[in-house]
Amino acid sequence: MSAQNRRFLQLFWDLASLNDQAQSAAATILLRTLAATEEKYRSSADAAGSDLFVSGGDQTKLACSDELSYTLKRLLRGLQSSRDGARRGFSSALAEILAYFSYIPLSYILEQLSVVRICDIGLCCNRVK
Repeated sequence: MSAQNRRFLQLFWDLASLNDQAQSAAATILLRTLAATEEKYRSSADAAGSDLFVSGGDQTKLACSDELSYTLKRLLRGLQSSRDGARRGFSSALAEILAYFSYIPLSYILEQLSVVRICDIGLCCNRVK
């Protein structure tokens, strides 16, 4: 795993920190990172003129950078965490990300929340980690 990937994953641990400053710093860095990767994705040939959604079988897939897709899934799963600080940090980061990437519809987020919930109660065998 590259150092860049380790730093990216560390942000999620920092979001779950009990330290308010660490949570805030992690959310800020996460948003900046996602803004940069999403800008790169949107300007790439793959995304040029593409629709916002890609059909992916039973569920909708957002056409976005891998980092944004992973982040949304990780934050939505983290909302259910029992770890002290995780819900607060993850919900705060999710709110900032949804405000910044205003093209992500609430209906998509609600659909993803229901998928996370179904997987967590054991009714899903295609769990995305």
